[in-house]
Amino acid sequence: MKSLFDILFPPICAACGSDTKHRELLCSSCKEKLYPDPLLQCSVCRGRVPFFASRQERCHPNASHLIFSASEYANPVVRSLIWHFKFKSRKKAGGLLSAILFEAISDVGYNLEETILVPIPLFPKRLRERGFNQAEKIADYLSDKLNLKKVSCLLRVKNTTPQSEISDYKQRRVNIAHAFEVKHGSGPFNKRIFLIDDVWTSGATMSEAVSVLKNAGAGEIIAMVVARAH
Repeated sequence: MKSLFDILFPPICAACGSDTKHRELLCSSCKEKLYPDPLLQCSVCRGRVPFFASRQERCHPNASHLIFSASEYANPVVRSLIWHFKFKSRKKAGGLLSAILFEAISDVGYNLEETILVPIPLFPKRLRERGFNQAEKIADYLSDKLNLKKVSCLLRVKNTTPQSEISDYKQRRVNIAHAFEVKHGSGPFNKRIFLIDDVWTSGATMSEAVSVLKNAGAGEIIAMVVARAH
């Protein structure tokens, strides 16, 4: 028999809207669609890169960074969880998304020695409005699960228009230009950096952050995201 609370606030799946058991975030059907599908891509041509290919074996050996994604944004369950996490502040959604990225990294079997986590920051005004930075939350989860140090060394110094509101890539690059700085005393870096964010779309935000980190002396950088939009 349903309780009055369940009648007034029915436990429904965050992805498809069907009933769930034990007030879980996803129904059993949607849970089955939530699995890691890791992909490593070149930041120049977006081509697939073998996970353990040497720099010389890559399509663009001089690419500033690589892009590692755990799943596809086209997956409706992943997309719904990202929306609930970012705009509804549902911590369980963030936990599930972080777990997907953790599983993907674990499945690939990276050697994590000399690796640090650097989350993409929000502008202070946006952070106050949202109440949290989704990239920081994902990085916190990975830091705990992978036993890696999180270094919040990037500052967002420009209050940009949300990239999701701009469709043209060139306009996105202009919008995000000069948006980041490295905190004084944070670099240079002598470790591999996993640059953390939730979604990779055009790559403009990641490219700008990578450029700033490289100018501060960073070495190898892999952009780590939950979902790839392209």
